[in-house]
Amino acid sequence: MNSSEKQSDRDQPANQPPKLLSSGKEAVYDSEKLFGEHQEITICHNGECYRLRKTRTGKLILNK
Repeated sequence: MNSSEKQSDRDQPANQPPKLLSSGKEAVYDSEKLFGEHQEITICHNGECYRLRKTRTGKLILNK
């Protein structure tokens, strides 16, 4: 990611979804932008909610 992309991400309103790192067939999101200052986020999919959390060692754990 170049410095101009980093600057534009900082200018993005907090209530907007994080910007994609790349385009193509799959969406790629930076986890730091998804989490912000939180250690855990909730992702809802097909009526089910999942918790995604960061561990102390920097790994991600997804729980239903």
